[in-house]
Amino acid sequence: MSQNWAIAIGQAVHTRARALCLALIVFLTGAAGCFGGKDGDETVEPLRHRITVWSLEFQPDRLRATKANIAAFTRATRIGVDLVPIGDDELPSRMARARSTGHMPDVAQLPLDSLHTYAGENLLDTTVPQDVLERLGDDTFSQTALSLASQESRIVGVPSDGWGQLLIYRRDLFRRAGLQPPTTLEDIQRAARRLDRGPLAGIALPDAPDENFTAEIFEHIALAAGCELVDDRGHVSLDTRRCRRAFRYYVALARDDARPSVGRTTRDTARDLYFSGRTAMMF
Repeated sequence: MSQNWAIAIGQAVHTRARALCLALIVFLTGAAGCFGGKDGDETVEPLRHRITVWSLEFQPDRLRATKANIAAFTRATRIGVDLVPIGDDELPSRMARARSTGHMPDVAQLPLDSLHTYAGENLLDTTVPQDVLERLGDDTFSQTALSLASQESRIVGVPSDGWGQLLIYRRDLFRRAGLQPPTTLEDIQRAARRLDRGPLAGIALPDAPDENFTAEIFEHIALAAGCELVDDRGHVSLDTRRCRRAFRYYVALARDDARPSVGRTTRDTARDLYFSGRTAMMF
């Protein structure tokens, strides 16, 4: 499974600035996964234009790496970039506030569901992505990514990046318990139950209902269980036997073998539990 993201252009971009923003989109697409921070402009020439970019990449390492990318872009184009890092769950509130004040970003990195929502609400300039596609050539993109970022056969955002979910496990604990590396859902559950002892949780599994991380990990498990949102004929299939199995599996794993120390398990607490040696596995 992969999570996919797209670069979208806000309606706030004026026609006269479209060529400038187009260059930025091409830059951001080429540097997928390395967004963040301020522009770090070191050029001595006056700026031709300045734009605001929202990025969902907010980890410190990624923000630091981006400063060099943004500085190079600004030196080459004389376009200043005000880059705004946004946390995983901040996007809806930030977008609502920007919409109400009329201060929309010029460019934004969006997850696919938000891309389609905002395109449907006419918040995005959907002509620029087509310009980017024509300039770069659609053969330079994954065709699946293009279809996911399209509405009614028209691209509404530029696909930028994606990633696969990983199961990370403590090899030393598995070896000590005589367990083989987990390759199936059954392996994961069996290992979690055996290693769930004392202060050690078998697995750190997100259970915060309002966090994207919970949905991402469940989707990963659901796909492994053969659960699809719709069948080949386009019918909703969440009530199928395989999907019911996926829901039961996730609930049982979270209830019996994933014991957070305090409150809900989120992306950050799951990572903290793993690196502090308090859980044997995490997604």
